[in-house]
Amino acid sequence: MEPVTFGSKKFPLEDTRPIAIATAILNDVFSTPGKQRGLHEWSGAFWAWKEQNGFWAWVSMSKKDVEDCVWLWMSNAHCLVKVKSGDKEGTIMVPLKVTMHGVSEVVRCMEALCRLKIDRMPKFFGTAQGNPDMCIAFRDKVLDVGASAEKGEMVLFDRDEGFFESQVLPFNWGVEGEANAWVKALDEWGGNDEAFPILIEREMAYGLMAFREYAKWFFHYGEIRGGKGTIERVRKLLMGENHYFGVQMKTLASEFGLYPLAWKRVMVVSEVNKLEEKFTDQAGSLVKNVVGMDPIPLNRKFVDESQNVVSRAMVVMLGNLLPNLPNTGNGLSSKMVPVPFTVSFLGRENYGLSEQLAMELPQIGMRMARAAVELVREKDGKKKFP
Repeated sequence: MEPVTFGSKKFPLEDTRPIAIATAILNDVFSTPGKQRGLHEWSGAFWAWKEQNGFWAWVSMSKKDVEDCVWLWMSNAHCLVKVKSGDKEGTIMVPLKVTMHGVSEVVRCMEALCRLKIDRMPKFFGTAQGNPDMCIAFRDKVLDVGASAEKGEMVLFDRDEGFFESQVLPFNWGVEGEANAWVKALDEWGGNDEAFPILIEREMAYGLMAFREYAKWFFHYGEIRGGKGTIERVRKLLMGENHYFGVQMKTLASEFGLYPLAWKRVMVVSEVNKLEEKFTDQAGSLVKNVVGMDPIPLNRKFVDESQNVVSRAMVVMLGNLLPNLPNTGNGLSSKMVPVPFTVSFLGRENYGLSEQLAMELPQIGMRMARAAVELVREKDGKKKFP
C-alpha cells in the first residue's frame, strides 16, 4: 500500500510520533470522497467507509485488518530526518522505520482518534434527517419510514457517509417489476390465508429497521418443509452478513458467542424445541432482555466484557413445536407473535424456488419497504402483525 499524499516521497512525514502517523494514515487512506472521516471505532470494531460490490457502505474491519493496513502503509512511507554535517544542519528523506511496537502504538492512537461516543447504530452525523431507527438504506437512497407513514408518500434522501449504518439493501431504490414467485410462495406457505403474507412481510420489514419499540418476537413453527427455511434464506440475502445473526438454541445459554448482538439487526434461533432443560432459564432470560431492550453484558474471549449493551436485534425462532422457554408473568408469551406453517411440501418441493426468489430480491425489497410504511402507519397495536 503506497501512501498517496501524506507519507509519500513527494510529501514525506515531518512528524513521526505515533499520533502524527495515525493522523496521516487516516487522512491518506480513510478519507471519504466527501472529505469526511472514513474510519470509526465503535462496539469493539473498526468501521470503514469503503466500496464493496459496486457501492459504498460502512463495513466492519477487525483490529487485525487495520494493523495489516498500518504495516503496509508504514513499510512504504517516507519521512524527513535532521542531519548535521559540520556546522550545517539539514534534512534528508529516509524510509519510515517500522516495528511491531510502533505499529501497535499507531493503531492504538487510531482507536482513540476514531472512537464514536454513541450508544448504537444507525446514527446521523451532522444535520439530523429524522429518526434513524425508522430508516431503511438502499444502495443510493435512504427511506425515512416514519416520515413516509406520516406524510402518506415515500420520503427519501441520498445515502452517503453521513448516515452511519452498515445494513444496506443490495440494490437501488425504485426497482420496477413484480415478485411473482415470492407472492405465490407466500400464498402457498400460508394455506391461502390472506393475513399470512401481510404478517411475514411486516415481520421482515420490522427486522430491516432498528426500531424495536413494538417489543415483539416471532416464532415460526409447524410442518417440516413448510417454507420456514426458505424465508430465512431470503431474509439473509436482504440483510447481508452484517446484520443477520443465525444461532442455535444452545448458544443462547453460552457465556461467549453473543457479542455480535451489539449491532446485529435480527437474531434467528433454530432448534428451539430441543433445548436441554438446564439451559432454559439462561436462554429465556436473554431472549426476554433482548426483546425488552434491557441492558445485557456481552462477553468475548480474550476481550473485556461489554457492560450494559442494549441490543436492537429482533428475535425470530424456528421449530416444529412451541418452545419450552420459561414464561414467568407471561413476560415472553405476551410479546410472542406465533407464525404457524400448516402446509408441508415434503415430497413435492420446488427445488428451484430459492434461486427464483434470489432473482426477485430487488422486487421483494421494494415490497418490504412498503410493508414497513404500512406497519408504522397502522395505529392499532393488535393489527400491526395480523
